[in-house]
Amino acid sequence: MCGIIGGVNGNDMAQSLVDGLRRLEYRGYDSAGLAVMGDEMALRKATGPVDALALLLREQPAAGSIGIAHTRWATHGKPSRRNAHPHVFDRVAVVHNGIIENHATLRAELAAEGDGFLSDTDSEVIPHLIAKGLRQGLTLPQACSAAADRMTGRFAFVAMMHGVPALVAVQRGCALVLGKGPHGAWVASDDVALVGRVRHTASLEDDEMAVVTRRRVELFDAKGDPIERTWIQTVETEDEVDAMGAYATHTRREIDQQPAAIRRTLTGLANRDLPDSAVGARRILIAACGSSYYAGLLARPWFERLAGIKVDVEIASELPNRPLLDAEGTLGLLISQSGETADTLAALEAMKAAAMPTIGIVNVAKSKLARSVDILWPTDAGREIGVAATKTFTTQALAMMALAHRIATTKGTVDLPLEESLRGEMAAMADLVPQVLALETRIADIAHLVAGRQSALFLGRGGDFAAAAEGALKFKELTYLHAEAYAAGELNHGPIAVIEDGLPVIACAGGDTRMAKTLSNLEEVRARGAVTILIGEDGQVDATSADHVIALPKASPYLGPLVRVIALQLLAYHAAVALGRNVDRPRNLAKSVTVE
Repeated sequence: MCGIIGGVNGNDMAQSLVDGLRRLEYRGYDSAGLAVMGDEMALRKATGPVDALALLLREQPAAGSIGIAHTRWATHGKPSRRNAHPHVFDRVAVVHNGIIENHATLRAELAAEGDGFLSDTDSEVIPHLIAKGLRQGLTLPQACSAAADRMTGRFAFVAMMHGVPALVAVQRGCALVLGKGPHGAWVASDDVALVGRVRHTASLEDDEMAVVTRRRVELFDAKGDPIERTWIQTVETEDEVDAMGAYATHTRREIDQQPAAIRRTLTGLANRDLPDSAVGARRILIAACGSSYYAGLLARPWFERLAGIKVDVEIASELPNRPLLDAEGTLGLLISQSGETADTLAALEAMKAAAMPTIGIVNVAKSKLARSVDILWPTDAGREIGVAATKTFTTQALAMMALAHRIATTKGTVDLPLEESLRGEMAAMADLVPQVLALETRIADIAHLVAGRQSALFLGRGGDFAAAAEGALKFKELTYLHAEAYAAGELNHGPIAVIEDGLPVIACAGGDTRMAKTLSNLEEVRARGAVTILIGEDGQVDATSADHVIALPKASPYLGPLVRVIALQLLAYHAAVALGRNVDRPRNLAKSVTVE
């Protein structure tokens, strides 16, 4: 959460910073600001999206060749101009991502020494701490290091000081990437902000510091000793990152990109080595958040039925608060689109402390999670700019099916016909997605009906409960309407109390033995006035099965729920469009959740 970019390039910096912020806006869009340094330090801030900052700069230009900028997802203090970054004190400007857990103690200490504060944020203590170090005779890098030593929590910040032609970047638990090219050097929360500006990038690791000047980037460890880092050549182009083509939104484009993302992911995993620590595991402990958590729920029966491995799925934020029992023989499996999710990284730390081997399902190969797990089992969805997960969810699920298939075939727990059948089903998934998309008009009509209500209930059994849960999450993320998912067998254990006339109840059901039970649940809620919507399979459902039926192409019991997720993505998307929501940037959300 929160996007940071800073650069030293010898040219006009303000527009470059704004362009970078636009690419980082998926990380937060409550407010935006920048500070650039020329003869003076110019500070510009605006509430709302980056476009509001761009408009302000037209009215109040800011000249300078060194600068930092920030797009905010509010944690401490409401979205406002006074709480927007950068924060400036005594010639020091800072942009910050993360949370300073001991900020109240630090603020009280600094206020007792005579410092005044202008915002409600935790971030504002950073320039005050740096200025204090400078008054004590420290250099800017030394003062930044000393400030970081006083702070607790996960954070990243970039500081600059008027009169010093350099940026200083420090990180602990929140990602920062460095970049250098022919026209200067840069630092950002995500290398997407640097595409087209740099030729090489490198990641900053925990408790490291970078000093960025126009021609050099120097790295130092926690003790202040210089360190070397391998730089990676960049390959993406600006068109690959920014182009939307004929699509109205990035999210709709990314739904259509799923077949290609599936093929790339499966191809990349086909010949990837899998060590004995994964194949020989007696138990798998999955930890993830949000959509990634529901992908884990979807995959649980695959490991259990195919590979004969017990699976527990945990919400990552809850895992470190419990003793990790039965760690011996357990494989820790962590799922994250960004690889920077704070709660998932905390779960990784807990697993490592318990001496568990770990494997990561990650879409960003250069992320902290990807670099930290013992085994990387990557997805290749490409960049996902829409905040709500679509193609990344699908590829996460397919990556776990490929993992379960690999473990099962290596162990010999599936026979040859089933092995070949599963391989064919995974490959066929890319062809099933366009068949679901061909039903978009029908799905959009039903979405308009659901959008007219204030709440919706999603139901499913087994893998279809995981699909229903992901559908409910997508619906509430994009529409801002209340939505809940329940295992259909739980309907009469409480949720049926909320059924009233007109309440939409969306059920997912495949053509297995649980179909009849799910249809009975729909009859129960229909008898109480609910509007029933069934997402099923062609040949297994008919027009009498519910008030509204979406018959999808038939798939196996393993992958059928994943096919139904595609329909639920379209349902949520079109309901949000009908309500006039900002589909790519839903309110209060950020793509990468880097705070706990």
